[in-house]
Amino acid sequence: MKGLLIWMLLVAAGMMPAAAQRSYFIEAEDFRIRGGWIAEKPPGVEVSGQQILRVLSGGVKAADALTMIRIATPGTYTVWARTIDYPADRPGTRLFRVLVNDVPMENESGKHGKEGYHWEKAGIARLDTGENVIQLRDSRGNFARVDAVFLTAENIDPATANLQPYKTAHLSISTTPAPQPATPVVKIPEGAAVAATLENEFLKLEFVKAGHLAARTAVKQSGSWQYLREGMEEHRLLLLSADNPQITFGGFFPGWNGSLGFSNFTCRGKNYTIMEPENLRNPFLSGTLTAFQATAAEPAGKHRLVVTYQSRDGQTIKGTWELLPGHRHLQLNLQYTAPKAAYYSLVVTAFQGMAPQRVAEIQLPPMFQYQRIPEQPMILASAMMPQPLAMAELKEQPLTTFITGVREGFPLDWAMSATSVMGFGIKNERNEVQPVALSPVPGLKDAKLAAGQSLQRSFAVGAMPSGWNDALEYISDSIYAVKDYRRQQLSLTETMFNITDLLRNDTAAGWAPALKGFYDIEADPHAAPTVVQSAPLAVVATAILGRDEDFYIRRALPTIEYTLSRSGFRWAQKGMSKKAGTLSPYGSQYTTAYYEGLYRLLGETNPWLKKIALPNNSIRDAKGYSVVIPAWTQELAAYRLTGQRSWLDAAAAHADAFISSEVHGTKTVPLSKQPFYNTSFYAYWWDFTDLFDATGNTAYLKAAADAAFHTLAGVRSYPAIKDTLQTIHPGNVYEGNTTMWWKGGVRYRLGFPRRAGDAPEKKVPESLVSPVGLGFEQPFTFFDPGKLVRHVFMSNWAPHLLRLHAQAPRKIFETYARNAVIGRFTNYPGYYATGFTDITMQPDFPYKGPDVSSIYYHHIPPHLAFTMDYLVTEIMQRSGGKVRFPYAKQDGFVWFNNRIFGAGKGTVMDDAGVSLWLKRGLVTIDNPAVNYVTAVSDKRFWILLTSEADEALSCNITLGNEAPVADNAAPTAYQTESAVTGRKVTVNVGAKGFAAVSFPLNGKRAPAKISVLKEGMQSVDFGPGIGMCYVFRIRSPFGWDSIYGYLESTLSDGAKVTVNMNHSEDTLTAYPFEWSFHPLQAGEEANVKVVVTTKDGRTFEKNLIL
Repeated sequence: MKGLLIWMLLVAAGMMPAAAQRSYFIEAEDFRIRGGWIAEKPPGVEVSGQQILRVLSGGVKAADALTMIRIATPGTYTVWARTIDYPADRPGTRLFRVLVNDVPMENESGKHGKEGYHWEKAGIARLDTGENVIQLRDSRGNFARVDAVFLTAENIDPATANLQPYKTAHLSISTTPAPQPATPVVKIPEGAAVAATLENEFLKLEFVKAGHLAARTAVKQSGSWQYLREGMEEHRLLLLSADNPQITFGGFFPGWNGSLGFSNFTCRGKNYTIMEPENLRNPFLSGTLTAFQATAAEPAGKHRLVVTYQSRDGQTIKGTWELLPGHRHLQLNLQYTAPKAAYYSLVVTAFQGMAPQRVAEIQLPPMFQYQRIPEQPMILASAMMPQPLAMAELKEQPLTTFITGVREGFPLDWAMSATSVMGFGIKNERNEVQPVALSPVPGLKDAKLAAGQSLQRSFAVGAMPSGWNDALEYISDSIYAVKDYRRQQLSLTETMFNITDLLRNDTAAGWAPALKGFYDIEADPHAAPTVVQSAPLAVVATAILGRDEDFYIRRALPTIEYTLSRSGFRWAQKGMSKKAGTLSPYGSQYTTAYYEGLYRLLGETNPWLKKIALPNNSIRDAKGYSVVIPAWTQELAAYRLTGQRSWLDAAAAHADAFISSEVHGTKTVPLSKQPFYNTSFYAYWWDFTDLFDATGNTAYLKAAADAAFHTLAGVRSYPAIKDTLQTIHPGNVYEGNTTMWWKGGVRYRLGFPRRAGDAPEKKVPESLVSPVGLGFEQPFTFFDPGKLVRHVFMSNWAPHLLRLHAQAPRKIFETYARNAVIGRFTNYPGYYATGFTDITMQPDFPYKGPDVSSIYYHHIPPHLAFTMDYLVTEIMQRSGGKVRFPYAKQDGFVWFNNRIFGAGKGTVMDDAGVSLWLKRGLVTIDNPAVNYVTAVSDKRFWILLTSEADEALSCNITLGNEAPVADNAAPTAYQTESAVTGRKVTVNVGAKGFAAVSFPLNGKRAPAKISVLKEGMQSVDFGPGIGMCYVFRIRSPFGWDSIYGYLESTLSDGAKVTVNMNHSEDTLTAYPFEWSFHPLQAGEEANVKVVVTTKDGRTFEKNLIL
């Protein structure tokens, strides 16, 4: 009895376990040392925790992940691993091995042969009490993934057991750190003698005597030469050499398994050599780092210096510095001869190293900007950089220093990890902030030299006496020579009509009539049929602009109904949470701006939409889809809706605060590879030009311009386009994107399986297929190691840049806008641009494929939105303010933010009350370089034209039968000359110019006035279990009404809803319980009776009158 009492007291005091633990559950993402593995949340699959550990690239194996746990009970343990396999796609090949105390388990993991994540036995291990080490080894170098590890000395099946009670704490690991490389930096004494100088009107490079020859640079500022304040030597030259650096992209960023940065720790007397991620990614640890110092500098003509660099061990690098008149950069050409066979990389550090506190902003696009400075040295390979450069803007003086490549250094290549020409970093080997470039990238094939082989590389080093945006503009214009280079094969107007026709096609557009949306191709319909409405205003506007009643009935009206009921842009018929599945006009992701736009597109005849736009006179609490929507943008929409000055004042006040915190604020935490670049990496600027329109405050244009340069930093600037032909689809092969997605319950991809001859080899102009001008989605989808980089065609930002150019003129805005849109597509081209091809440029591409770009059906409307936006914006811009059309705003879904035209009447020249009328066949124009829109007032029919050609041209316009113009009617021409014969008009348009012609209408055409609806929305509560019923009367732009209604709840299986509206009836037996009746005459009363019969036979009835 006494012994039992003592035992109980010990247990209560925590000095003795009630039952010694014999099973241990280990989440992979919790491993203390991740090595070359990365943690991520896998899309579309369930995992035990929040994330998994995985290896991104194939080929080179990732460094081990490792953790340490404490074992309470010694014994023989079964070791399990939860991992993924793909039975339909190279099953059993994505393998890794679990090690316990450095002993490999018998079985590799990752070959269970089942779809998704499952447990499989790795082996048996003997564990002693106390500390034990668990390792994950990338045994095959082939995209291994692991969710969790389970060790048990009990008879437990992890596939069926609740493992959370066995979740195990990870012990801290104290390592002996790896030695960090450091090379000497010389402080230049005052009065040091100048040995050689290179100078133009902006920059001065000096080599001064400071023991050896040390470089320093002066920048002309306010008429005098200014040096960096520290007086340290600049532009240090280093060399990395290694026998086998083993570059890997398994952790997304470049890493080196052959690194010298291994650290150590000891457990149970055994020494473990480990690679911590920050050392794995440190390029200066990828080999032996050798410093070179200038020993001689001699002029070679007026603009060049030849400099000899030597190392302490007698190696030599020959350098030529070049500074041409008018340049703000120096070009450095280096030549090195390998003394032995090995890997070599030249390292150039631009200007001086600095403490982070001296830096205002950096740019190492796309991963690091603002003050997001990595903690340790690391680089981005040029293939993963739309703009290959590194920049640092200083706080103490208006100065930005930069390093980049040279135009000739980037060959004609789409780019992938293995073909990266250079690497760029923002920290030097001393862990100071400094723009750094390495070429070749350590460990890539072109870095491997034979003994006696020569290595030649060129770098551009420069400075601007202003901010980083000016430096980016200079690099784009003067180094990479990005120009307005694209040409149209089809006018943007005809392209717009092709996309509109595509939307009409149920099959090709992926329209799901019963679900009122466009199929989400990534969602498994067996689990949850899913649709998306990502740009509903574009769908509605298409019907309005085309005066297309059929399109309104088949697309616009269901789209409106979707946005009056669904909780968000993406919606599934089953599998959603109760909150997400509840139907309601309130609480969805659709914004105040959306409902304001819908109200105006429908002719302001549905005033009940104002209540939904501003519930309780407040902006909607709309969170957006993968984007944070600033409140000021919605207050601006409220101002457009109500005209109340208080809303504009609120928008301005909140925009001012937003500029301070988001556009110019401090952001120090680097982001991961997962977020969308245009929604998360920089400030939301799309509505600043709208706010300028409303206020006239140019501060908003400046804020837009400052933020827009971040957009440009994510747009491709290389390789330079030559006026020559290139071969595409060599060997009649082009792969592109190949993932089999879903459609109609089956795996599907248009044009798959591929057929012989669907990608014929041909020669095309480089300008046709160049990636220069394209942006990307997110770092993870852009840079997939081992594959060509993936740009995207969704350049919704382009019209914003075009407007910004008109209001705050900088040529780069217009150039980048045009390069994203002009000549890129003749129909919806799909999403991803991966490699040189013209397949996506064909008008019939979305009908016949092969789908090499991923045809996301829900992207068709937002693609149409930015096409229309660009088209109309360019015409207004080119007119010099003589053409103006009002707009609504589509927002809330990622960066798919655009102006939507058709929301009211505009002005053309001196003609007020002009409505856009965009319909194929009203006119035809025979020159594909000419874009056009048509419009009509109660007096005149307008044709507005812009040319995309570099030279003046003429075009022939044929008036269609529906154009309300008499034969031989005399046109009035603006900024052009014209000649008429019958229904044909010849018009001249200047280079990149604007022209307009108008005709008197052939008869009075006053549009029928549509009355304003008095009562358009009612709701009634059916009580617990059923909830609210909403009914809407929607007045169409064609004068008739429709009745739409629904019950908010999903109800239970077996329930039935019967709806009577006047003489029509509908019976519903499945969620969503919704109904729609049309047409109803404007003056006709709608008597709606809703009868709900529950599963147990109870009946509830409500009557509503609208």
